[in-house]
Amino acid sequence: MREKYESEKQRSKDIQDAKIKLDLLKVKRDEATRSGDTQTASDLIYYAIPDVEKRIEQLEAERARVDAELSIQPGGGGETLLADAVGPEQINEIVARWTGIPVTKLRTTEKDRLLQMESHLSKIVVGQKEAVQSVSNAIRLQRSGLSNPNSPPSFLFCGPSGTDLICLNIKKDIL
Repeated sequence: MREKYESEKQRSKDIQDAKIKLDLLKVKRDEATRSGDTQTASDLIYYAIPDVEKRIEQLEAERARVDAELSIQPGGGGETLLADAVGPEQINEIVARWTGIPVTKLRTTEKDRLLQMESHLSKIVVGQKEAVQSVSNAIRLQRSGLSNPNSPPSFLFCGPSGTDLICLNIKKDIL
């Protein structure tokens, strides 16, 4: 396990170092071009930069080959231990650990919240189907940018006491 981790780490480090070297060579090429040093600029353009780009391609192909070999390995160790980029899943897990908010709550996007708003409000506000539907539709229109931005939706909640109209008014602010 340790050996696998070290080899993955070294491959990633080699690719990263090659990319840094490529960036430095491109900066030197630009400086040589600006200063009029055509000999250095042409050496960089036609020899050094293509060599480093070829090396990066080889390293990435090597990493892809090793990853493919690991994925078909029958021993269960089919996944890589290191990731080259941080994705939304990793960010959600860390924020969930820090805040104590469940990961599923953090994963819901604005689109998902808007689509599920009516069913969520219907669980809380009972017997007010038309009011929940009107509020949900107005909020969806407002958040999607289809309504007039200078005229936000406004509602007049009427009805006998105890019908959760105040609760609906409060819940729409939370969403």
